[in-house]
Amino acid sequence: MSRFRLVNTDLLRELRVQRGWSQKDLAKKAGYSDRLVRKAELGGKLDVETIRDIAEALSTPHETITLDSLIHDNLSIAKRFVQGYDSLGREMLPAIEPYITEDFLFHVAGDPKSAPFVGNWRGKEGFQTFLDLFFGITSRVRNSLEPTYTVGVDSVIAKYFDTLLIPGQPDTVLWVYLHFQFRNGLLFQVEDHYDTQTAVQTKIEK
Repeated sequence: MSRFRLVNTDLLRELRVQRGWSQKDLAKKAGYSDRLVRKAELGGKLDVETIRDIAEALSTPHETITLDSLIHDNLSIAKRFVQGYDSLGREMLPAIEPYITEDFLFHVAGDPKSAPFVGNWRGKEGFQTFLDLFFGITSRVRNSLEPTYTVGVDSVIAKYFDTLLIPGQPDTVLWVYLHFQFRNGLLFQVEDHYDTQTAVQTKIEK
């Protein structure tokens, strides 16, 4: 495994603000430049020993900040992906871009002849093309997902029910399984499996 890991930017920023510190303050206490702290808060990768030093600098007599808590693990990245889809929809890519590989692959199950968004979508541009096509056909109830997660070795599975809003049709509720696969701490493949039978019946695939 790479010794460079993604920083949990949300927690890092939250802890720094809780302590009333600027980025420069944290940098000084951890023994690094404020430029490095800015990089960390923007989602950059840092050496694990550097992250450990920052965690120690943020620790107090009443609260110990661990290395593990400041590193984005596979589960937290999968959750960020699902939350991005749930709350941002078509505009989710910037929220997940730091956590996916350049050769990222998004695979959507189904018959490629039946819908423009079924098939393989490669890279960040390919994934954005998928989002544009999908949300050009349907909209959905935002901030409505209640996923459950199963964590494996270099993989995470998210399961949830999604409500899609298709013009001229009743609301469509589908089960969805997202299978996330990771490489060196980054997301490199997502397989999107869903209730294709219901999708066909509601003409989502036509």
